[in-house]
Amino acid sequence: MILRLLGRLRSNAKLHELAAEHVVRRVGRPPREGYEYCVELGMYQADSWRHSQRLILVVVDRPDSQTGQLDLIPRYLFLVTNWLKSERSAEEVLAHYQS
Repeated sequence: MILRLLGRLRSNAKLHELAAEHVVRRVGRPPREGYEYCVELGMYQADSWRHSQRLILVVVDRPDSQTGQLDLIPRYLFLVTNWLKSERSAEEVLAHYQS
């Protein structure tokens, strides 16, 4: 039996660099309720890790509950897992993380 892991990574300069091209607001008017999407960033290995792991960028662009306005730059977070793409899609990994 393989032990599966899933966690959220604290941002750092290298991760911000990997995310930069994906954290842009799409052309056109955003949906009123905002949006959320996942981007596969490939394999990632921190200096202290023995093995590389699958890295998923999650971009979240939700309106402020008070003003209804979106932030200038969408928020984002990083998930790391050893689940293979064939076992769970990025969206399925995110759903598991959120549950």
